[in-house]
Amino acid sequence: MNTMKLRELHLLMNAELALACQASLNKFAFLLSLEGALEGKDGLDEEERFDDDTYELQDKLYNIYLPMMKEVDSHSRVLPELGVKAHIIPTLLLEDLNVILTYKEDSNNITDSPFSPYDIDKDSFKESIMEFYIRLLSILRVDAWIEDIEMGIQEYGINPYVVPEEDDNTGVNILDGIYEMSLDEMKEEVNRHLLIRDNDTDQQQEDKASLKALMVTLEKYEDK
Repeated sequence: MNTMKLRELHLLMNAELALACQASLNKFAFLLSLEGALEGKDGLDEEERFDDDTYELQDKLYNIYLPMMKEVDSHSRVLPELGVKAHIIPTLLLEDLNVILTYKEDSNNITDSPFSPYDIDKDSFKESIMEFYIRLLSILRVDAWIEDIEMGIQEYGINPYVVPEEDDNTGVNILDGIYEMSLDEMKEEVNRHLLIRDNDTDQQQEDKASLKALMVTLEKYEDK
């Protein structure tokens, strides 16, 4: 495989990861806004919980949180402070979101990242593919956790998801075990996360389709 093709594939992996990182942070912003809009409404019936005022407040809060998620970095206190304020964000989820922030920062500083378009050879390309799947699977697992909390508080209310005061980072982390997985195992799980669902937005469907297309392309060149 020629150097220009390797360069192109590195740039594509980097770009898709950057988009996936920001999409995950946007999901977190939506979760925070939903929690804020539903706060104190657990005892109401569904129509009252999801009335026009709820949707208006959720939209207003989302427009506050979204710019913050675009500017936040891994050294900021913004995520921990938002987590404490929201009451429903476990410590481990905050730590995992911080991992995603480091991935995002790598994407913004590509020449120092595993996806640098310079000094690429066959061995480093294989390492980059492995790292791509490690990062992508990490992001998708965090997305699934965020979505699980989101659906839960809509269905059951805020109170069942309030994080206990003694919550810390000693529990089981959803990112555990990824580094021990084979490439094929990671691909299999990634593909499950990328299945199109009825409630996916047009943007989510487009993002999934783009990632699937990149996976097909990478597989074509893995052994060349």
